[in-house]
Amino acid sequence: AVVVPIIDEVLQGYNCTVFAYGQTGTGKTYTMEGDRTEGMTSWEDDPKSGIIPRTLHQLFERLEGQDCEFSVRVSFLELYNEEIFDLLTSPDDTTKLRLYEDSARKGSVIIQGLEEVPVRNKDEVYAIMSKGASKRQTAATLMNAHSSRSHSVFC
Repeated sequence: AVVVPIIDEVLQGYNCTVFAYGQTGTGKTYTMEGDRTEGMTSWEDDPKSGIIPRTLHQLFERLEGQDCEFSVRVSFLELYNEEIFDLLTSPDDTTKLRLYEDSARKGSVIIQGLEEVPVRNKDEVYAIMSKGASKRQTAATLMNAHSSRSHSVFC
């Protein structure tokens, strides 16, 4: 319900962002990505689902309910030590990506080499989130034993 107005704007053609900000250990990653309850076969009904899977579930429901052809592509990147990394490449790929301003579209940027993966349903999105999350940089801090040492962007 939180993102319904944002989904409406996305379907009207606007670029939209949901942003989690806070101190280490306050649950930003959990809020955005969530978790899976063991034994649950349907993550859209899982109370541990985060904002990203819930949003994509609602987006696919809305798109499938319309009489139109559509495509959805997602990317997942990490900002770590002022460098950009693609979380959807193989685990041993540590290629640093480059960010450029898009001269054709004012205020837009391009991340050269960032993989865009076509997805057809919410289950494919969840698989991509899991793949990307496993590649993130993590380390223990005094506030959190499994703190991500980076910022991630799922787009």
